[in-house]
Amino acid sequence: MIYFALQQLLADYGSWYLIRIGVITALGVVFVPRGLWGAIMRRWLVDLTPVRWRLCLETVRFPQDAPVPPVEMNEL
Repeated sequence: MIYFALQQLLADYGSWYLIRIGVITALGVVFVPRGLWGAIMRRWLVDLTPVRWRLCLETVRFPQDAPVPPVEMNEL
């Protein structure tokens, strides 16, 4: 919707509107890396999609952290 509105606003400048839209897009990527919705969520602390994957590292067991069972001499 934003690009459509920019196209309508800048269409009177001929083909230069493409350059202007490109510059606006590049500035948006640099200054708003999470996008407009991410900036809105961060600014006003609103979250309309509260479902997220969360990882609790305290409950995760990695293979190198697993306890090693004791080996008896007769099993070797």
